Order: sequence, then C-alpha cells, then structure tokens
Amino acid sequence: MVDRKPVVVCNSAGEPIEVAETSRKGFQKSTEQGVLWVLDAETSRLLPLPPEAPLVSIVERQSFYRAVVDTKAEVDSGAAPAREGQAGAGLSAAAAADSGRSELLQRLQQVIAERQTAMPEGSYTTHLFREGPDKIRKKTGEEAIELILARTEREIISESADLIYHMLVLLQATGLRIEAVLDALSQRMSP
Repeated sequence: MVDRKPVVVCNSAGEPIEVAETSRKGFQKSTEQGVLWVLDAETSRLLPLPPEAPLVSIVERQSFYRAVVDTKAEVDSGAAPAREGQAGAGLSAAAAADSGRSELLQRLQQVIAERQTAMPEGSYTTHLFREGPDKIRKKTGEEAIELILARTEREIISESADLIYHMLVLLQATGLRIEAVLDALSQRMSP
C-alpha cells in the first residue's frame, strides 16, 4: 500500500504511547468515527486500535500522522485513568508518568481479556482468539523475528510493541497472567 504512514499515538497529555501505521482511508475513517483506525501488520486490514479510547484529534504531517486519544475514557473499562497535570502526593511528574507506564501491561492485559470475553467483530484480538493458540504462537514468533531483523530505532520500538502485545494475547489464550512473567523476572534479579 503506497499511502502507508506511521501514526504516533499520544495520550491526553500529548505524550507518545504507541506507534502504528495507517493510510489515507484510515485517517479519514478515524476523523469520521472518532476512533483511531490503523493497518494490521499481517493483513493490512484497517482495524480500530485497541483499546478504543475516543480519538481527540488526528493531524497529518509530511511523513506521519499524529493522533491524540482520550486516555481518561479508560476509566469506564476499570483501568486507572491518566491524570493530566497531577503528579500525586509527594511524586514528581516524571515519577507519576513512570508509575502509569508500569501499569500499562496490566491495563493492556485487561483489555485483551475483555476482548476474549466479548469477541467484538472487526477486532484483531478477536481474530487471534478465533484462530486459536497455535496461530497466536506462530504470530508471536513472527513478531520476534521481525524484532530481530529491525534495524532503526523506530523499527525496534514498533516491533517490540508488537511482540509484547502478541505475547500478552498468548498468555491470555493459555490462561496465564503477565504477573507470572514479572514475578519470574523479579526472581532473576534477586542477588
């Protein structure tokens, strides 16, 4: 697809939280529907970006799109909201941002679990669950290879995000939780 461009997804505070790809059609659909539509890396189909936080704005730059999503809307899904301009008692703004990032895996895991239960049509996560654990394993392996082959900083970040997402889907499909992985990592760090 010739008109593919990266889309930098930012939270309500304007901080980048993800990088994906979209097309002119995806840009138009996002503008019309108030939800960010991106291209699936495997199928090149336009799909709503999980989680479907309301789109605040999307603008086209020369070589990319910049989208802002309303991360405060995640309160409805039970996730902790991002609080603009509030660092919390005794925390610096940077420490508060780090705290929010550390909860990202748990929030994404929650969204994936909700998708597994609801199985919404048009969702890439639904597609993966319908294909089953073997397909999810295969896709996770493909993402690992793409990360190994990535050369630029942008490619490494994007492929890392893809790998983590597919790993979380695989964990969910096999009845495991990210906390088990984090516990294993924590034990490896013990002296």
